[in-house]
Amino acid sequence: MHPFVMVGYFNIEVKKTETWDKVTNSRIALLHPQIRQKAVNFINEVEKEFGIQIRVTTWLRTIEEQNRLYEQGRTTSGFIVTWVIGEYSYHNYGLVIDVIEMIFLEEAIGKSKKIILFGICLMVVYLLLIMKNIQKYMII
Repeated sequence: MHPFVMVGYFNIEVKKTETWDKVTNSRIALLHPQIRQKAVNFINEVEKEFGIQIRVTTWLRTIEEQNRLYEQGRTTSGFIVTWVIGEYSYHNYGLVIDVIEMIFLEEAIGKSKKIILFGICLMVVYLLLIMKNIQKYMII
């Protein structure tokens, strides 16, 4: 039996190795090797389960970048955006991603598309996935 036919015959699910988004794929390629496929699965599962296309915005940070973000809202102006200093953030090791929802709106005039980005914290999506019992993509 041909391998392609066997996939349907044995009800084998073929895992996608990419997401819908080239930018996200290039960012996922820089993650720690052990979580790359989990990140791809997570992005694809969110699209499948919730009809939401998400893009990876933050995937890897230097310790200096993490420390700068930690100081924001504390010793520098701005809102507090992290509770973790450098060397203690999973971002420093390519082990976590931040995502946003991508929404495409057709402009009133012409056929061009305008991208509007609305931020979604990974933790919000994670909570939605917990409610749907899709914890298999998280590393804990």
